[in-house]
Amino acid sequence: MPAGISDEEAVFTELLAAACDIPWRVSIPKGSRVAVLGDGRLAALAAQVVSLKTKRTEVIGTTQSKLSVIRKSGIATHELGDPEKFKRAYDIVIECTGSPDGLPLAAKMVRPQGTIVLKSTYSRLLQWNPAPIVVDEITVVGSRCGPFENALRLLAFGEVDVAPYLTAVYPIDRWREAFGRAKRRDSFKVCLQI
Repeated sequence: MPAGISDEEAVFTELLAAACDIPWRVSIPKGSRVAVLGDGRLAALAAQVVSLKTKRTEVIGTTQSKLSVIRKSGIATHELGDPEKFKRAYDIVIECTGSPDGLPLAAKMVRPQGTIVLKSTYSRLLQWNPAPIVVDEITVVGSRCGPFENALRLLAFGEVDVAPYLTAVYPIDRWREAFGRAKRRDSFKVCLQI
């Protein structure tokens, strides 16, 4: 761990590395209009990483309290509401919802011949006809993990701020309370201090 990175920042390394994988896999030209779909910690970090490439980065989610935290990082946010208002509006859509509904929604939001970066893995079965991907000639790129070196560099140089996404830190003897806090919809990351 480079000097100057706190333990509280270091716990985000793997997640930030996953976000760093996005611009490594997909070219993001300056001026591209990018939507990050989802409002969890991966979406928040992906938006920060992508905004280093294009200032036209927006996060679209459903939890107002989380969107408010993301907005304080200087990223534009929107509540999902009616998905039709986002139809074919983006060059690139990064799907970070964790829900099987995310990919069909991303396919509606990306422009024809645009790109979807699929970060989500689903525990439920995805039942959807992928015809829109074919008809609109959309590129779908899977992206999972990324290099820790890139994440550590961003943390060391302060190019990404993870502090707003540390919801709480609990001592180990309050583990039940910590797990309860982590389950709340407005939580990003909850840590146990051993």
